[in-house]
Amino acid sequence: MKLLFITHCHGNYGASKSLQLLLRNLVGHQITLIVPKGIRVKNNLEEIKEFYGKNVSEIKEFHLPFKYCYMGCPDLFIQKASNMAINLLYKITSKRLIKYIEENDFDLIHLNAPVLYPVINPDMPFIVHMRDVMLMEQEYAVKKVLQSRGIIFIDPGTREPFKDKAIKNEIVLNNPFDMTTLGNYDESQILDEYGIGSDSLIFSCIGRIKESKGVEFVIESFLKSRDNRKILLIFGKGDSGSDYEERCKLMALNDARIRFIGEEKDIAKVYRISDYIIRGDPWHLIGRTVFEGLYSGCDVILPGDDSDLERNPDLNYFKDKLHLYSPRNVDALTLRIDSISSKVKNRGFRSNVNEYVNKFNQFIKKVIATDFTDKN
Repeated sequence: MKLLFITHCHGNYGASKSLQLLLRNLVGHQITLIVPKGIRVKNNLEEIKEFYGKNVSEIKEFHLPFKYCYMGCPDLFIQKASNMAINLLYKITSKRLIKYIEENDFDLIHLNAPVLYPVINPDMPFIVHMRDVMLMEQEYAVKKVLQSRGIIFIDPGTREPFKDKAIKNEIVLNNPFDMTTLGNYDESQILDEYGIGSDSLIFSCIGRIKESKGVEFVIESFLKSRDNRKILLIFGKGDSGSDYEERCKLMALNDARIRFIGEEKDIAKVYRISDYIIRGDPWHLIGRTVFEGLYSGCDVILPGDDSDLERNPDLNYFKDKLHLYSPRNVDALTLRIDSISSKVKNRGFRSNVNEYVNKFNQFIKKVIATDFTDKN
């Protein structure tokens, strides 16, 4: 099949990482990838090609939209102003993208996140990867998404808002994870690189440093726990134009147990040395780092209760490795951190990639077959 994938980002975390794993293992198709054209900094296409692998035959750059339409999206004026410029450039140049798609007659066009919804054309075979809980009051955005030929929901939580909506084709399909390569890493060497003792209990917070991720909340809770064996490593960076990262660093300034590492390109190193992955979301959210941690044999600390776990069957296998607390409750998270007294044991490194790719292939074949039937 002739497939087009359009992504709103290209990096080491989240949606981009999931797409990279898919495309590296999606064989037997002619694959083209579109990435957002750089505004201030030009894309390093060689690096992007390395990210996504040899199955991608061509990488193209276009100005793409980025429309906030999901729960937890930022409300900072500077970020919204920046996105206004991005969306204006897309509006000015969008005909070029549509012309390119029309000329190449793709069998399927995959949008890697709902923030790309303005690209959807009901006369073209778009599918949307629903990686966020969509704000249903964004009526135009919802209308556009429902014009697609299919939706891939990453978990029951992202499916829930659409329970009363008519969807042409759908599947609930967890992200791909492959942490089997962790067995090739020397844990002691990585600990030396970061200057950490082998007896330390390592808690890692991974991803963008921003309010919706609750990094400041995690730091505040960690500061109240006084066990010197416990170290909090914070990986990632803040959003451009925001002072949130600096606020977090200022809060943690006088505690040597809290360390800001920055972005780590080889994220597998982080999971190899971490005992606990910690999430500070405002409610029960299952981000990519939750499952990457679990597939790496780490335990995970995240907001929620038992009823949240019951709604997500993908978590059933890992119940013994999950530690829950009341969302954005400092005392609750501190109590959870204090209750942990030992390093994680019985680690195993797992993968679901083959199963994921098989289900993805079955779904897109169904979408294409349905589209062909409708036309005839």
